[in-house]
Amino acid sequence: MRNARALGGEAARWLDDLPNLLAELRCEWGFTLGRPLSGGNSAFVAEVTTAQGEPAVLKAAIAGYEPLAGEARTLELAGGRGYARLLRSDLRRGVLLIERLGAPVSSRGLSVDRQIEVLCEALRQAWRPLEDPGGLQTGVDKADWHEAFLQESWEALGRPCPEWLVAHAITLCGRRRAAYAPQGSLLLHGDPHEENALADPLRPGAWRFVDPDGLFAEPAYDLAVLMRGWTEEILAGDPVEAGRARCRRLAELAAQPAAAIWEWGIIERVSTGLLLIKLEAQARGSAMLQVAQAWAAADA
Repeated sequence: MRNARALGGEAARWLDDLPNLLAELRCEWGFTLGRPLSGGNSAFVAEVTTAQGEPAVLKAAIAGYEPLAGEARTLELAGGRGYARLLRSDLRRGVLLIERLGAPVSSRGLSVDRQIEVLCEALRQAWRPLEDPGGLQTGVDKADWHEAFLQESWEALGRPCPEWLVAHAITLCGRRRAAYAPQGSLLLHGDPHEENALADPLRPGAWRFVDPDGLFAEPAYDLAVLMRGWTEEILAGDPVEAGRARCRRLAELAAQPAAAIWEWGIIERVSTGLLLIKLEAQARGSAMLQVAQAWAAADA
């Protein structure tokens, strides 16, 4: 609700019309609506029970904020392997019905290092080759998106970080764009943080993902999302030393190049820091940018 109001315009109108949308879907799809789920940033998410008695989750995305086409395509391609199964979709209205999984990795009281191990193991199960992107964003598209967002947001938000940091992140976008190679790309999640990996109710000890962005790119991109997380731990000591150690650990666990993980990690931190400020989460955004600045300075 906060994000929809902060975005305004189409997003705010979507929020006002959400009760009508849910009423229409209940009639058309025949589900029973249960409790809303917390933690969503870009959609209304709630437990439902289908007409066949199957536990499921309804996701209704904020209009104009985060299109669901990539998510739906990824879930279709995965077919339940590494991801929740897609049960039904209506992209025109921005809604998905997916299999209900268990609790997220973040709720299990695991250490940060153990969460990273679990997420890397789940990613290795979820990553898969594709013959072609098939409408998914590529590594080039992702670098282009970050570059445009950085250029537009920094000025619009009142320059909340040094200009050289944004310039450095844009330079890194150019490097990752140039490094894109279809033969080295896989189907990626795009945002595999600890809230998006849920316990598999069919296989104790296993995890499957929800909420994929859908991306055809080098696996280092997914690992860079884990570089973006757990900011308080990074800031508890020397942020550069902690960042380098995490980067090495990710490279080891997933057998991917550390340099690519590091570069995408800086890009992710600068973009996400600006996005958080845009969404009025000033403290979190500033902390994200503080780490990014330390890492980027270490590259000089």
